[in-house]
Amino acid sequence: MREKKRDAAIIGVIFVAVVGLAIPSVVAQQPSDFKFEYTKSGGIAGINETLSFESKAPYDSSTSVIKFVKDGTVVEKTLSAESVENVKQAISTSGFFEMNSTYPPKESDAADFFSYSLTVMLDGQNHSVSWVDEFASSVPLPAGLESIVGVIEEAYANATTTAKPLDEGKRRVTGTVVKQSSPHDAVGHSSHQAAYMLMAQPGYLYNSAVTFSSTRPVDILVYHDITGTDPETVSGVAVHVVDGRTFAVTTMLKNVTSGSVNFVGSGILAHTAAGDPYTIVATVDAIRKSSTLPAMGKLFGIEVSGERFAVRATDHETISQLADNYSGLNNMHVTGKLARGDGGFNQPWGWHLEPATVRMAEVSIELCDGRPSMVQEGLEYWLGTVGTFCPWSSKVIEIG
Repeated sequence: MREKKRDAAIIGVIFVAVVGLAIPSVVAQQPSDFKFEYTKSGGIAGINETLSFESKAPYDSSTSVIKFVKDGTVVEKTLSAESVENVKQAISTSGFFEMNSTYPPKESDAADFFSYSLTVMLDGQNHSVSWVDEFASSVPLPAGLESIVGVIEEAYANATTTAKPLDEGKRRVTGTVVKQSSPHDAVGHSSHQAAYMLMAQPGYLYNSAVTFSSTRPVDILVYHDITGTDPETVSGVAVHVVDGRTFAVTTMLKNVTSGSVNFVGSGILAHTAAGDPYTIVATVDAIRKSSTLPAMGKLFGIEVSGERFAVRATDHETISQLADNYSGLNNMHVTGKLARGDGGFNQPWGWHLEPATVRMAEVSIELCDGRPSMVQEGLEYWLGTVGTFCPWSSKVIEIG
């Protein structure tokens, strides 16, 4: 009996020792919070793009959000845990945290190059590196930089576009903004001046209180996104068309230099028919909510030399021309401005045509002609140098 007790005690000591040794290993393998921001700017086309990611560990679809920002437009997607680990691995094996903070351009003989920066927070380390295209760099670039960027861009291209805004209507927008007016971007209003206090964004509504003061008398207008509705069917309401999107307009205040308004809508701006610029200062307290408005535009399937891609069009005339092409009533081809990512509708490609820029053309320059696979294979060239896609042999084969 004593021998059994002694044996049990020995086994218990061994078990505790083994478990005690295993604990540090398990803790070390726990995932950590992870954040990065990659920017690309410059070039002939004046590109300014950002890919950013920030997530609490462990990574899942509710927290692993990657954002692509270009010209004020934001696209949000979710990364899989596998993609997150791929990016982390690329950073960890590249020696990123030992790289110099900057790799500057040559003082001369270099033009039209892109500038890049990458900031990473991982495993308690925080580091930033900035550089330029290799041909313009004054020093050799670490090979690991190209590898990291490739993995980040691949992760974004393969990420899942959310069906609705990720904040689910729970994001609060507060602060003071100072805006200088500029020519109004609504069709037919370019001689007017406007300053947006809350810019309309697809898929969002604001429930907001705004207090403002202006250096000149202005009208305060609230925008309501009615894209997809024929403007001719909207009677008795002012309608503005901006970048292919249609907005009904409500005038909240007229000819004022200060005041406060409460509203629910897609956006709010100060507006004047006069051409003189002005400055407006506004304090905003808003709840940004996901919108239940109908989907923007209409989806079309396009075929080019046996390959297929999809476009979403918001311009009413273009939608009509695309439908006519499907019916064989015209020989026009599709054209539009290229953007990174599938846009939520152009799977499996890592690019799409911005819906507001989609048009039908009878003649286009040869530079933007090609096949979908050509764009994918040379994506950086097409996005940074060509900028548009205009496949001459394109044919509408499906209407979504």
